[in-house]
Amino acid sequence: RAKNHPCVIAWSLGNESGWGPNFAACAKWLREADRQKRPVQYEGAQLHGDAVLFQGDGQGPDSEVVCPMYYSPDMILPLAAGHRPVILCEYTH
Repeated sequence: RAKNHPCVIAWSLGNESGWGPNFAACAKWLREADRQKRPVQYEGAQLHGDAVLFQGDGQGPDSEVVCPMYYSPDMILPLAAGHRPVILCEYTH
């Protein structure tokens, strides 16, 4: 029986930390080092891929999962038509 063994299904680059070249380098390293090729996600990046000071839209080019925060159902539906999975990493307080 496999008891008390962790299971990593995806890599997260952090939370609410802005965006910049160090995140892109970390995502690149994870993709090269992880033999199982698990997806990388980060909610703090923007679709345009440029630096973000605080909170992005979860659609950054280095994230294989679209993971916005506090989106309404109307805002999520267009994302679901894309080619990446959508996960709301936070949805309410």
